[in-house]
Amino acid sequence: TRTINLEFPESFKVIRKELQSCLDRKLQGIKDLGLISDTKITSKRQLLGLQMDLVKQMTSGARDFETLKSVSLAAEAMKVNHGIELIETQGINSLKAYIDRIYAQASMSKTKAVKNLIMDPHFKAARALTDTAIEKGMKHPKLDALKEILTKEFTKNQCAKCIVFTQYRDTALAVQKEITDTPAIS
Repeated sequence: TRTINLEFPESFKVIRKELQSCLDRKLQGIKDLGLISDTKITSKRQLLGLQMDLVKQMTSGARDFETLKSVSLAAEAMKVNHGIELIETQGINSLKAYIDRIYAQASMSKTKAVKNLIMDPHFKAARALTDTAIEKGMKHPKLDALKEILTKEFTKNQCAKCIVFTQYRDTALAVQKEITDTPAIS
């Protein structure tokens, strides 16, 4: 096993920055309501812990505006955090599919969190930037790196076999497309 460090495309950095600003606004909203003292939540685990604490408060009878609004903001934060994870690890197509699902959910759902999220200016900007990156044919640099590694291996040994693991279906489809479009591999 070896680690290969890749350069994150500038357009991806801008999208990630918009999503991070969106996340920061959600956490600041919870802080402003007095339910957290610090907005330095940096992991999914911390967000889940925050969400669990808020739900515990609700189930123990706290059904005031601040608690209910904070639960909604925490749900929005979870969605945005997942978007950040997708742009960093899976690429632009996975992020676009996820954002499109959120917009579809917002049009059919009664859930305030999703409806509020699509109204956030940073989330809207991330969506527009994602669409632009897709139009320009941007893709995660790991796809080209994978293609290069596989091409080298299959050029050395045409009978070679490989297994590529991925966490998301969208990424698996992108990997499959890259591999099938490369004569040395397919």
